[in-house]
Amino acid sequence: MILGVLSDTHGNSKLQEKARKLAVERFGAAVLIHLGDNYSDAEELMLGDVPVWAVPGLWCAAYNNPSIPRSRLEAAGGLLIHFAHAEQDLESECVEKAHIILTGHTHRYRLDWLDGKIWMNPGHLKKEKDKSAIPTFGLISIASDTVECGILNLAGETILAHVINRKFLSGGSTGA
Repeated sequence: MILGVLSDTHGNSKLQEKARKLAVERFGAAVLIHLGDNYSDAEELMLGDVPVWAVPGLWCAAYNNPSIPRSRLEAAGGLLIHFAHAEQDLESECVEKAHIILTGHTHRYRLDWLDGKIWMNPGHLKKEKDKSAIPTFGLISIASDTVECGILNLAGETILAHVINRKFLSGGSTGA
């Protein structure tokens, strides 16, 4: 199963669409995860043909809407993924259960292996350069024995990648 991870689009439909096309059409993402800023951008993605899991960013009106969760825990490929726009909105009990933790907010990509968990920030899709950082997005490929995570630029080139053997992931069980 392949997941595309986008964050901090800030209304830039052009860059968001470029990342969506790469994730879905070129790399075969079955689900897109939008990590906020702006939630309306995620709603635009929801009009497409792949499922979208989304959380609002700090600068979205949806962030203060109690019917829209600020963090989520979802199962994919037998793994648990916990995500929120900012680390402050992660829930400790969900972090404990999860195998993969996703956040945005900083506009800087990150891919770490800490305490038996994968931590990813896909960067931003706000503009051609923001805070000296180029636009990037993430891909997570979950196979039967490995999880491959990558940060890609909008040419579809991998900037940073990790391949982790699933037996080394710590977290809860999805029952799958």
